[in-house]
Amino acid sequence: MQVTNNRYYQYFRKALKSILFSINIFVLVILLSAFLTWNVSPERFSVFAYLGLGFAFTFVASIAFLLLWCFTRKWKFVAVNILVILICYNPITAYFPVNIFSSKAPEKSLRIMTYNVRGFAWDVNRGWDKNHPMIEYIQSVDPDIICMQEYLNVTWGAKTNTRNLLKALKKYPYHSMTLLRPSSRFDYGLFCMSKYPIKNVQVIPIVTSDNGAVLYEIEVDGKRVSLINVHLESNRLTSNDKQLYKKLLKQRDSQMIDEVAYSLEKKLGGAYKVRAPQADLIAHYVSEQNTDATIVCGDFNDTPISYAYRTISKDLVDSYVETGFGPRITYHENYFWFRIDFILHSKNIKAYNTTVDRVKFSDHYPVWTDISLN
Repeated sequence: MQVTNNRYYQYFRKALKSILFSINIFVLVILLSAFLTWNVSPERFSVFAYLGLGFAFTFVASIAFLLLWCFTRKWKFVAVNILVILICYNPITAYFPVNIFSSKAPEKSLRIMTYNVRGFAWDVNRGWDKNHPMIEYIQSVDPDIICMQEYLNVTWGAKTNTRNLLKALKKYPYHSMTLLRPSSRFDYGLFCMSKYPIKNVQVIPIVTSDNGAVLYEIEVDGKRVSLINVHLESNRLTSNDKQLYKKLLKQRDSQMIDEVAYSLEKKLGGAYKVRAPQADLIAHYVSEQNTDATIVCGDFNDTPISYAYRTISKDLVDSYVETGFGPRITYHENYFWFRIDFILHSKNIKAYNTTVDRVKFSDHYPVWTDISLN
């Protein structure tokens, strides 16, 4: 009887090991698919685009399996996991950078901020004054250049308008507004405020309904800086879509999965396909710049594991990957926790102290960094 029990136990152990290793291999294949997500345009094949949304979970699962095989001393399995993790070093560090030590920015560095301000709708009638929390925040960070997305200049009498904003922030004598959504009641679009002269403004003609991208040429202490303010195609998720997703995560109701999956696939799939040519065009503009430095910042509406991010950043450096530590989110509402706001720069300059400030004046957190042009 003891022999029979031991035999069943051995069968069980072998079966369990085979099942776990099969799951492990599946996880590693999904992890490796990050390269397909980066390089295959959703216009051609959109299924890989969705895999980027679950990259963090896949990476955590691969680490869990690595620890499991170390604990059980299955060294061949350990080697397989380590090999795949090393192969995926670039996508992993794009999502989870590990910069333990930070360097102090030079005295004459340039501080850049990108901020999707959500149209200031949270407080549209309060007006801009020196005690306004957003004004106080901007003054405390004291960026040299601010790129805003979803900027709203209300023209029908509300106090939140460009004139009052500029009165409150007198350090910024130069500004540029790019209108993306025509209206008789308000101006909506991309806005740039700068302490340095904005010499030229060029709209990048991406195909979109009310998103956009603008190229500014800014003169900073005799140097020409190309700065692109980006707001790529939104996912068009309605409040109902977001509530369904939130309800699924809270209640974990399996009967809701099909409904939520259909809703998200319909909206996200279309947005992925629109963002792909937008990213291609912006990358082309980046490659055409011959100024002293190139900076791209804004709301990409996509994660670091996406075709849009990879296409735009391939010849640039992600300032957070260069200076940050650990995963960060810049969009924080309704359990959609992703880093979708970026500051990228050309390889001939260096970033310091990239910061995602968790101030909840918008559904996005602001991102800022110090850049040395020397």
